[in-house]
Amino acid sequence: MGFLILFVPIAIALAPLPGPSATALMDFSRMEKVIGQQIAIVDMDGAVREGRLVSATADQVTMDFGAGARVFGKTEIARAERLRDGVIDGIIRGALFGFVMGGLATQGCSSSSDGCVAEAVLGSMAIYGTIGWALDAANANRQPIYRSPAAAAKTNPGFDAFGRKLTMSFRF
Repeated sequence: MGFLILFVPIAIALAPLPGPSATALMDFSRMEKVIGQQIAIVDMDGAVREGRLVSATADQVTMDFGAGARVFGKTEIARAERLRDGVIDGIIRGALFGFVMGGLATQGCSSSSDGCVAEAVLGSMAIYGTIGWALDAANANRQPIYRSPAAAAKTNPGFDAFGRKLTMSFRF
């Protein structure tokens, strides 16, 4: 049972979260939810531009870069992604989880005077904090916001640009 306590939280942390559906990503109005945040826009040519989203309307967005602001039309954008946070929150979450797990591990200590409690709590905080850091660092730091229907059609394997299924046959 003791090993189960270690592996279940790790399995839960590694389980992928479902992202938004393809039809939800084609909704340009989702850009309004991230006004004021750092985003990355990939244009139809494949160039990536990162900046802060200043405003969003039904057919264009305005981004602020270090050199100034620029307006992008809906037809120019292949996809947009919100830049997510760094790894500090993973360390904090892991350390807090380690504090709880260390508290459970102290039940095996005979007395609190020999330093067993401090070793159990601090050790598990360090271990789980490291695991939280590693999981957060391995996680992609971009959350998809928008994907144009034209770009989705180009990258959909097995279909042509018109949505028709491509087939291949071999004859010997």
